[in-house]
Amino acid sequence: MVAPPRELLAAAKGADDPTASFVILFEERVHTFEADGRHRSRYRYVYKILTEAALDDEGIGESWSPWHESEPKIRARVVTRDGKAYGLDPKTFETSGVRASDPDVFTDRRQVRAPLPGLAVGAVVEEEIVVDSQPVLPGLGMSARFHFGAFVPVRKARLVLEAPRGVPLHVVERPSGAVRPTRSETGDRVRLVYETGPLAAGERADEGWPDDVPVFPEVRYATGPTWREIAARYADIVDRQIAGADVGA
Repeated sequence: MVAPPRELLAAAKGADDPTASFVILFEERVHTFEADGRHRSRYRYVYKILTEAALDDEGIGESWSPWHESEPKIRARVVTRDGKAYGLDPKTFETSGVRASDPDVFTDRRQVRAPLPGLAVGAVVEEEIVVDSQPVLPGLGMSARFHFGAFVPVRKARLVLEAPRGVPLHVVERPSGAVRPTRSETGDRVRLVYETGPLAAGERADEGWPDDVPVFPEVRYATGPTWREIAARYADIVDRQIAGADVGA
């Protein structure tokens, strides 16, 4: 969010698409991992509003679990087509609890959100969300996925994964070979960069589309050991929790 407004508008000038209400200029996640299990996700999202249909926006927001994640750091800027820039007003940030999808489950998850100022046709919106996380259980790592594409055109999408050489970084591309990484090493750190685009708007899946078949190309990644080791660790925790409990009834 350091480019002067006029330069940003000039870069987005050729991105118009008559078939879309907005176009994604750039989407990126940079996920960095440390040897002790800590990790940071930095997500950037830049799009241009093409029609009034895209103005029905709920703003920017993110949820987190306070027991192992930091409150998200959120930044955003809206640059209107006349070159005026609007940033987020700290007074408009709202923090609240999150209701679990199962009404019988209680959760401590929180969410923070804020309205985006200055939205108008022709505006370019830049968003950035950074979340720092502690390991849920030491040594068991984490897992996530990143989709390449959307139901609107995407000019460029990028996923960057960086970890110490000793951290087991498992990566699966679905479908296989859809997006190829560039690998580099600096010191004791390994860096994988997946980049693609431009991408045409995707089509919505038919009803009954199988859950294990991605609608868009994706990369799934994890830093844990084998599933057998993870399952054994969790089973040990459960067994200790219920030890001595009378659950016969």
